[in-house]
Amino acid sequence: MSRAAFSVYRRAGSPYYYAKAWDPANARYTSGKSTGKEKRTDAIIEAQQMLEAGDFGVRSKDPTVLTFLADFWQNENRHRGKSRLYLEQSARFVTDYVASYPTFAAGVLLSKVRRADLQRLADYLNEERELTPRMVQRVMQAAKVPLRWAATREMIPRDPTLGLSLPKCEHDTERGILSLEEVIAIADLELPDRNRRDKVILLLAALAGMRRGEIRALQWRDVDFESGEIRIRRNYTDEDGIKTPKKGSAGRVAIYALLDSALCDLRAVSPWIGPKDFVVPNIRNRTAPAPIATIRRAFTRTLDAIGIDETQRADRRLMLHGLRHTFTSMHRLALNDYAAQRLSRHKTKRMMEHYSDHESAIDLAVARDRMNRHFEQFRSNIDKDSSSA
Repeated sequence: MSRAAFSVYRRAGSPYYYAKAWDPANARYTSGKSTGKEKRTDAIIEAQQMLEAGDFGVRSKDPTVLTFLADFWQNENRHRGKSRLYLEQSARFVTDYVASYPTFAAGVLLSKVRRADLQRLADYLNEERELTPRMVQRVMQAAKVPLRWAATREMIPRDPTLGLSLPKCEHDTERGILSLEEVIAIADLELPDRNRRDKVILLLAALAGMRRGEIRALQWRDVDFESGEIRIRRNYTDEDGIKTPKKGSAGRVAIYALLDSALCDLRAVSPWIGPKDFVVPNIRNRTAPAPIATIRRAFTRTLDAIGIDETQRADRRLMLHGLRHTFTSMHRLALNDYAAQRLSRHKTKRMMEHYSDHESAIDLAVARDRMNRHFEQFRSNIDKDSSSA
């Protein structure tokens, strides 16, 4: 059914005609605007002029690639669950890099974009703009996601993102991990009351596999000492505040004896321990999580305390997120690959395909007992080595 380009009508109580335009891209009429005319014939002429001037904001059903990409990243309703920072970065990649590519700058229409155009864009970014392989991949992602979205909705005849050859990232900057001996050294630190949260921050990462945002969002109601479990239900970023964890990452983790002791010590001196109070408190604001600066200071201060100075941290590429790798490595050693994968809350199909013993569910109580014995045995060996030295 074809639609008129616009329609004029009167509203009750108004002497003027209003007009609305048909928006083919969204398959609906726009909001009405006053023509300022009292006669219908005059209103029709005015509406035509308003349409030609773009006053209704009607988008073309076949916009240029750049217009489509920009609109896609500015429409927050399409991106529920994505951080504002991610959306802003993607929009900036479009304006700073994709728009500089001559083919797209010339106004290629969405319906005309081809895989060859995107391949040449990637080559242009790599060779002429001299972006790193990782940066090329990030910029291309800002173009690929919207175009795949358009293809699945049959806005374009085919998916132009399939079969692209992008430069590969070299994995020479892999994050370092702490040894089990170093984790136990952190757990054994005797810290003043004001610094007890430092130890908890690192042990939540190394012994519970928690990410920085999950640590910041953790509340005392999520810590069940009786069952020996932590429920990970929230994440926190400065851009979006409290939100759900990374997709597929909500879940439960065991509280091992080393972590249990540190949490109890912190709770004993924490200024706020209500159910909705944060485990890692913001000393200046009870209702807000600890600032990122607090997390960073805790990391450097605690590693300094066990003898890992700034130079060693740089040489070993140690950072807080790397403690999740420490967590996974320890569990692979003491349990098995599949258990380590499940307990670290990696849920993607690609990750799970590497493991064959998928049938057995992970019992947190069993994992907790086994890991506690593992830690105690290792600590016993350390004590024996020290006494024989």
